[in-house]
Amino acid sequence: MCTAVVTGVVGQPAAALNDSVRVTNSPCGLNNGSIIVFPYSGTAPYTYLWSNSQTTQTISNLAPGSYTVTITDANLCTRQRIASVVNISGPIAALDSVRSVRCFGGATGGVFISVTGGLLPYTYSWSNSATSQDITNVVANTYTVTVTDANLCTSTISGIVTQPLAALNDSVRVTNPTCGLNNGSIIVFPYDGTSPYTYLWSNSQTTQTISTLAPGSYTVTITDANLCTRQRTASITNTPGPVAALDSVRSVRCFGGATGGVFISVTGGLLPYSYSWSNSATSQDITNVVANTYTVTVTDANLCTSTVGNCLLPIH
Repeated sequence: MCTAVVTGVVGQPAAALNDSVRVTNSPCGLNNGSIIVFPYSGTAPYTYLWSNSQTTQTISNLAPGSYTVTITDANLCTRQRIASVVNISGPIAALDSVRSVRCFGGATGGVFISVTGGLLPYTYSWSNSATSQDITNVVANTYTVTVTDANLCTSTISGIVTQPLAALNDSVRVTNPTCGLNNGSIIVFPYDGTSPYTYLWSNSQTTQTISTLAPGSYTVTITDANLCTRQRTASITNTPGPVAALDSVRSVRCFGGATGGVFISVTGGLLPYSYSWSNSATSQDITNVVANTYTVTVTDANLCTSTVGNCLLPIH
């Protein structure tokens, strides 16, 4: 019997279909992740079918989650791969505190923040061009900061620096000393700034009103509750009293008669004047009086007085 031997060799691809993947996670809380699959071995070319129905080697704009790809080679061999996209949250900026400007128009304000999350390091961009985490020594305004992390994710927050509604101010009322006495006074009326107020005068008094003052200049330093200060200088001048002078005396012509008179003039002081004679007369001069000694007290509008007396009327 005759025989024949036939040998057949069945081949296969050099290696099983395999793959690797590269995942770009989704930063900043956005749907911007991506996955790219790299098939190898098996028999090229390859086709792709992802669980989100995309059919490209790379899928993009992905939300966090798991994605499965089925890779098919030219021999219809298949391989499945699952890849997960993780969300990398961005930084979260929080307003810790705001320091108000103490004195109107000053630059003592501050905004203080803290940052969590995201990927270090952070950078800071303030609306006033500052690049520090916190800002200090700023004027009243609204300040906004954008915090950026290493993934270029951002967080924005604002702080409002306030100040008193108006600068500390004041008015004064002066009462000048009168009659050549040390009886002047000054009262200061502070307003705006932040009450309550304290006072320190150049004569060391610490009250709102200072009294029993001689003529001169007096300076007060007003301090409000925020330690803002204002200085005010007020001057007082002496208003002298009236000066009465005896102009003339007219003697009684006949013994026992009533034809005498006393005539005075008045200067200085504050008009109008009032007159009080020792014989109860209230006119500036007195006439038709008998022989006697007459005294007059002149009083001005400030109640300062001047007295002229010993006006003896000789007897004819």
